[in-house]
Amino acid sequence: MLDAKVETFLCVCRCMNFTKAAELLHITQPAVSVQMRQLEEEYQVKLFHYEGRQLSLTKEGEILYQAMMTMKHDEGYLKEHLKENGGHMRKMKMGATKTVGDFVLPHVMGNFLKKNLDVSLKVKVANTGELLKDLDECELDFALVEGYFDKSRYTYRNFSKERFVAVSAEGQWAERKTVELEEVFLQPLFIREPGSGTREILERELAGRNYSIKDFRQVHEVSNIHLIRRMVLENCGISFLYETAVKEELRKKQLYEIPVNHMENEHQFTFVWRKKSIFEEEYLKIMTELKELWEMVEKIAETESCVRNR
Repeated sequence: MLDAKVETFLCVCRCMNFTKAAELLHITQPAVSVQMRQLEEEYQVKLFHYEGRQLSLTKEGEILYQAMMTMKHDEGYLKEHLKENGGHMRKMKMGATKTVGDFVLPHVMGNFLKKNLDVSLKVKVANTGELLKDLDECELDFALVEGYFDKSRYTYRNFSKERFVAVSAEGQWAERKTVELEEVFLQPLFIREPGSGTREILERELAGRNYSIKDFRQVHEVSNIHLIRRMVLENCGISFLYETAVKEELRKKQLYEIPVNHMENEHQFTFVWRKKSIFEEEYLKIMTELKELWEMVEKIAETESCVRNR
């Protein structure tokens, strides 16, 4: 069980203000200062420093904060684990980015839950940025994300490598071997909101060539992948999506891949959780099961595609 000094430390870290932390904890500001001084003496390091009037964590303070947050999460997870049916039910909080939640989990979650009858699962589907924030705040146990993240902050394993493609309803693109990026700028673009994995991948790709999404003739920001697909199907513009989100439309030639020249078109879906969690072995077991189920789904789809093309 985390002691009062640690809870006070975590509260100060959240609001970066001793007075505000004191108000939230219903103690005096001097009491907060005393507890933080005691914590610094206990670990023999300085945890905070001021830049002007702005309080911030030292490098050592950041390390302690991350470690204590993991301990806080693991303690909460353990309490839930013991409480549910006398310890026989595993209650888990999983995050999934929107492509994963809409196009991967529906194919694997049913079989996973049938094999794991002792699991009580809560799934949150949101963009990468929001899920990582929830991991940081211990609102999630683990997450399956697309796109980039600070790998120094989390333990992670690669889940699958997925193609990231530009798509259009215009069949003319299928006749081209390569298309220059500048040609694509002439098309209206449908893009996800800031914080989403697909948007960050595209923005990084463009920045690597000294461009940005502002170089497109027209940009529409839509947070729903299904609505983006619908708009592209109706030839209102193009989009950059994971192939798994539009695989059926590509197969039926309702959409066509735009072969953008020199564009990296494979990116990882990644399984992440807080560093040094005592439940790491359990998370790895879950990831392995989900990964095997997804590989089976992709293998079946590939076999069916080969049969259709004969």
